[in-house]
This record gives sequence, C-alpha cells and structure tokens, in this order.
Amino acid sequence: MAQLPIIRRTEKLRELIALIRDRRIVFVSAFFYSGKTILLEQLCGAWDGKVLFYRSDRDDWAGFVAQATMEQNALLVIDSIEHPTSIMSGELASLL
Repeated sequence: MAQLPIIRRTEKLRELIALIRDRRIVFVSAFFYSGKTILLEQLCGAWDGKVLFYRSDRDDWAGFVAQATMEQNALLVIDSIEHPTSIMSGELASLL
C-alpha cells in the first residue's frame, strides 16, 4: 500500500512567502474545507510587514479597497470573493 502524501503547512508557508517576496501574485485554490483560510491566516501571522486581509463573508469591500489604496507596501490577502460585481472586478484588477 502506498503511503499518502503529507502536506506540511510550514513548507507551504515557506513556498507562499518565497513567491510573494519574488513579487508574484499567488492564487490558492483547493476543495471546500481543505484548509485554505487557515493557511492564509497562518501566512498573515508569519508575514513580517503590514497585512490587509479581506474575508468576503464579513468584511466591507469598499473599506478594504480604500485601505489598500492608502497602504503602499501591504500584503493584500483576499479570502474568496463570492459573487463579484463588475465594480469589484475592476477594483481588483487595479489593485493587482
């Protein structure tokens, strides 16, 4: 019987941080309840600078965008945009 692969969060965090420091945009995708939000929260905790975290189920998009445009060197973390409007899509494109 083959041994199942083990996903180590510390290694995933290192990978994410390395990609972000290389000025890359990172898209995290996986099945429901696979731990994406937890991984993003761990990333925010490990990041050594300003972090702005948007959670679609509880945060105000307009407030997030206003804060993001004022912060020059913040890490922007967006945890899901459930039903994006055309305004949200345009604002997201300008943030990126």
